[in-house]
This record gives sequence, C-alpha cells and structure tokens, in this order.
Amino acid sequence: MTPSPSPECDIVADVTFLPTKDGGRKGAVTVGYRPSHDFGIDGFSDGTHRFVGKEWVAPGESVRSQICLLFPEYFVGQLYVGQRFNVTEGPWVVANATIVDIPNVFLRKPG
Repeated sequence: MTPSPSPECDIVADVTFLPTKDGGRKGAVTVGYRPSHDFGIDGFSDGTHRFVGKEWVAPGESVRSQICLLFPEYFVGQLYVGQRFNVTEGPWVVANATIVDIPNVFLRKPG
C-alpha cells in the first residue's frame, strides 16, 4: 500500500450530491460515509469521507470532503487538482466532485 504523508486524507474534494429527483440518494450521509470513486481511470476505489464543517450532508447539498482512499496505490501519479470524478454507490452516481488538494504526494500527477 502506498504510504500517505498526511494522516488526514489522500485527497480533498468539493462534493455535490445529486438531488433525489435527479437519481441521488434518498437520505443524508454522515461523516464516515464510504462510497466508491470513479476517477475515469481503470478501476474504482472505495474511500471514507470526512466532511469539513458538517456532520451530515443531504441530497442536493455540497460539502468539502477529506477522502481517505481504500486503495490509493491504484492511483499513484494519476490525480491532479481540478480533476472531476464521480462518487458512486454500486452502479449509481450519487455525487459529482472536483479535487481541490492532494495531501498524499504519491498520487499527484507529475507536471
């Protein structure tokens, strides 16, 4: 497993949950939420979310989230600030997100 120089998280992202009427979740999520993440790279990775300034996030709301990936080694050198990705539960996209920081330097795309 790729070591993370930050005990806090691998990436920080602005996450916007889809409203229920648009296919989003039916209920709110709390700190510790652990969905999958589709970065548009081969493979998905589950990860635990820690919301900044909120304990609960309802469908349709946005939040900054610190995300600790379960398998960060899949993404060594492939992620960058500004990269968009989907948050999924099984085959369903429940949120859209944009990376705003990458504390785990091993994940940063060179250049």
